[in-house]
Formats: sequence, C-alpha cells, structure tokens
Amino acid sequence: MKIPHNHARALQKYRWETIPLQIVKIDQNAHDALMPFLLSERDVREHPDWPQWFPYKLAEPHQRQAMVNHGQTLRRLAERGGLGHRELYHILRDERFRHTGHPGAVSDEVAALYLQELIEGYEPSIEGHQP
Repeated sequence: MKIPHNHARALQKYRWETIPLQIVKIDQNAHDALMPFLLSERDVREHPDWPQWFPYKLAEPHQRQAMVNHGQTLRRLAERGGLGHRELYHILRDERFRHTGHPGAVSDEVAALYLQELIEGYEPSIEGHQP
C-alpha cells in the first residue's frame, strides 16, 4: 500500500511502527460517518482505550478551524488517513494547533480523554427522526 507523501514524511520523522492506512470516503450526509485517527501500532498497543474513530457530525461545525490549522477540509483529512488526537482536540475547540512544549499545548492523554468524553456523550440523530 502506498503511503501518502505527508504521512510518509511524518512516519520517517517519528520512526513510527505503522498500521495500514485506511482510505476513508466520508458521506457528509450520513448520520453515522466516522473519521479515523492517525495512530501508530504503539499507540494502539499501549492505549487500547483511546478512540480510533470520531463521529464526523461532531467535527463538521469546525470545518473553518480545520482549514486554518491544516489547509484542508475535515473530509479531505479523513481521506488522507485522519488526524492525531491533539490535532482534533484543537480543531474542536476552535484553536490553532499547538505543538508539544508550546503554551496551551495538551498531552496526547488529555486530548484522547477529552475526545472520548465527547464520543460517549454523542447520540447520532437521523434527519427526520425524532427520538
């Protein structure tokens, strides 16, 4: 499987053990569409409780911040393999991404916990369906 150039560069930089990237097509109208997180095998092995997917509908209102932070739509980011937990954390809070060591940066653990809480509280609604 060919790894997209931007991911190959990141993987070289961090020397991550990689899991096969999944190419994801997001149906923006689907009430249950999921975005992948970009995780290494080590992340998955050491933190099996961290979320690996995120509901697209929760992120969709923050498209503008995704463009500011990454120059791409959420849909395109998902198609290219996803985002890291900290990247999505800042997008959902409408903040610029902060690298480790910079003021306002969060740890992977804090970001994963924040995202897990959002996922657990999320109830997808089907358009036209009233619970």
